This record gives sequence, structure tokens and C-alpha cells, in this order.
Amino acid sequence: MRQQERGLARKRELVALAGGCCTRCGYRRNLAALTWHHCAPGEKRFHLDVRSLSNRSIAEIRAELAKCILLCANCHAEEHFPELAMVQIEWQSRS
Repeated sequence: MRQQERGLARKRELVALAGGCCTRCGYRRNLAALTWHHCAPGEKRFHLDVRSLSNRSIAEIRAELAKCILLCANCHAEEHFPELAMVQIEWQSRS
């Protein structure tokens, strides 16, 4: 349990340092819905989940965060799957 508490405490601190909200839409209601998106996936060394945040050094975490932007779950999904935009799907179904 201490591991999860440490990870959540670090996440709260790091999210606050990143502005406290999604960089795209401003969402800030639930910490679980905020995540880091690696802008250059090929440079990703590890996921920035609660477990990693609790077990890695702050220096390692900060180096990984430098490659990321803070997004909410919806904006993160839109970033990874732009081809599934509802407008595009609706247009394709009419063809």
C-alpha cells in the first residue's frame, strides 16, 4: 500500500507542476483521468504510471516527463486514434 501512496503523491505533485490540467482541453476533475503522452514514442523508456512513479528515481521520472505532455484520457485517446473521430466515421458510413 505504501508503494501506491508514494506513486499517487508523486503523480499529484508532477501533475501540479505540469499545470494541473490537460494541456489540450483544460480537464482537471480527476487525477486518474490525467496521463502523460509521449510526444516521440520511439524515445519512450517506460510508462509514467503510478507504479513507475513510486519505484523510479525523481531524476529518471523528470527525464521521461521532459518527453511528454499532460493529457486527459479523452484527449490522449484522440491523439492515438485520430482515425476513429466520430465525424470521420459518420462521413464514411454515408458513403
